[in-house]
Amino acid sequence: YNIFVILSSFLGDTTILVASIKYNAISLHKIMVVVIQHLAVCDLITSCTYTIELIGYVSGWKELFNFYIYVGLYVYYFSLYTTFFLTAAITTMKLLTIKFPFRARIWTKSKGHLVCAIIWVTSLLYIVSWVVFFEIYLYSLWDEDWIYNVLAWLEIIIPLLTLLVVIFTSGWLIHEACKVVRQRGDRVRWEGLLTVIATAVVFTITVLPEIVADIAKESGDRDLSSKMYDVSSYTTRINVMANFFIYSLTVRSFRMFLLERLRLFKNAICCTTAVEPENIRMVQLRGPIRQEPVQPTIEAREQCETPM
Repeated sequence: YNIFVILSSFLGDTTILVASIKYNAISLHKIMVVVIQHLAVCDLITSCTYTIELIGYVSGWKELFNFYIYVGLYVYYFSLYTTFFLTAAITTMKLLTIKFPFRARIWTKSKGHLVCAIIWVTSLLYIVSWVVFFEIYLYSLWDEDWIYNVLAWLEIIIPLLTLLVVIFTSGWLIHEACKVVRQRGDRVRWEGLLTVIATAVVFTITVLPEIVADIAKESGDRDLSSKMYDVSSYTTRINVMANFFIYSLTVRSFRMFLLERLRLFKNAICCTTAVEPENIRMVQLRGPIRQEPVQPTIEAREQCETPM
């Protein structure tokens, strides 16, 4: 399962970045495309931590596994909380593009990158606070339990707030889209709407078990906490590899880009593996490739007709 998640994430998220940056194959609003790119980067970082954990565990490489415990785990939570904030941002931005369509036309990619940069820095500061506190707390240089309690409750509040924002904005988004169609008679871009809704559903499935596990841990219910953490270890991996499949199903331009690349790849494989028979040439038409025999030249006929 972990190998499938890692391969799906590396291939899928890399394809998303190449398709959106080099080929402009995701025909959504510019700011939404920027957030999608940052989400792909987050998923790649998370997949790298999964890879380090898997190699260290399977190979028995103690130093690598310790590196994951002391460093990779913090990197994992850094990318995880960044994903929380970015998912809330993409649903909010889609809602704003429907509420304020004329203002949304002048929004540039630089504004989207600015919002994402603020999210990255916020997540980094939160994780750094965890690192600094645990270094102080573990070495008993500071005996303040209230700081631990604050950080522990923030571990519950942040995912819960982002989940509520995603659910609220998604519901409001559906309401506004239906209202636009009913009152104004305008055309709504259902591709972008379905993309956001599918992202919100997967995000809810991903985050909910972890929130329940954290609440159970703080309330002292260790059995429920342990079971929900086991469930969360599987659901969080769904979110890492889900974006590629979501965009393939809901964004037509991205789907057509993938089909075109697959067709070119298939033609390249066929051309390199096919053996051209003697006296046969391949003629490329608009339709499928067909073979036709080469007509002998006049000189060849004369040589054949000349008596020995």
